[in-house]
Amino acid sequence: MECGELGRLSLSYSRVDSMIAKSEPNSASVHDLATPRALRLLESVFGLFPSFVGARLITASLRAAGVRLGRTSLFWGIPHFEGDAKKHLQIGERCGFNVRSRFELGADLIIEDHVSVGHEVTFLAREPIRIGTGSWIGARATIHPGVTIGPGTIIGPLTEVKSDVGANLLVVGNRKVSIANWRQG
Repeated sequence: MECGELGRLSLSYSRVDSMIAKSEPNSASVHDLATPRALRLLESVFGLFPSFVGARLITASLRAAGVRLGRTSLFWGIPHFEGDAKKHLQIGERCGFNVRSRFELGADLIIEDHVSVGHEVTFLAREPIRIGTGSWIGARATIHPGVTIGPGTIIGPLTEVKSDVGANLLVVGNRKVSIANWRQG
């Protein structure tokens, strides 16, 4: 990020701070952008633009809000957060999140490196969730509390993951198939 971009980003954050201050006269800390209200304000601001517009600015905004996000990871569209994203969410390097990702964060959600997430995926992290390196999560999948998804696993679209999934598996509906066996036959 160049100096000019950084200056524009801080200028836009001073505007966001003033908007929060006007809408919440008794707020404790205007600069704590990890609160759900502040993230909802970001949702409202970026919701004015079409999907896939401003992906780098959205990601930079989330980082500035305190979300632990790998330097090369990217959000295409503003995600929806419930809970403390600053405290519970950790995202590795080279991850991609499609539009309308939903995070319900009551416990830690750790997403390792090189994870690809389809549109409208829901993470229900009332208990800790861990997504392994190189995993793919298909559109509109739901990851339930307490689940660990192993490295290299592919979760199909519309799949509800309610129990742990090992490494290198293809999961569609309630079927789990080894990727090695699937490729051979």
